[in-house]
Amino acid sequence: MKVAQKFFFDENYPPSITKLLKDCLSYHVSKPEISHVIEIYGAGLKDDELIKRLIESGSKFIIISSDRGRSNNGPKLPVLCREANITHILLSGNLTNSKAFEKLRAIISKWPEIAEIDASKYSRYMLKYTVARKKTFFALSQIA
Repeated sequence: MKVAQKFFFDENYPPSITKLLKDCLSYHVSKPEISHVIEIYGAGLKDDELIKRLIESGSKFIIISSDRGRSNNGPKLPVLCREANITHILLSGNLTNSKAFEKLRAIISKWPEIAEIDASKYSRYMLKYTVARKKTFFALSQIA
């Protein structure tokens, strides 16, 4: 029997969406465990402290973030995840700047692929959002 995946959303992802995802995905066969940094650790936790706490928990999480790693306020989440071998999914720039509904729709539409990611093997993914001819496309791709 496959162990339920654990997904951890960082502060750059709306907590309201995480709650909706929990409710929605509780009906999925994979029965994922979904947490948000604010509900576990409160607001304002720096990325390096978050990674430290997740490592100390001993659990293997897949982090989902819209953190673009462009701030000069210390090490950013994508770099820290890579250094700690923590699997993570980043939202593309246009998806990061989209309304919460599009973020929710992106996760739900790509869920069959996301549910198959192995948290025990380090990897990085990008969740992309494209609109062409009034049609919306979502893509999940592994990145180096």
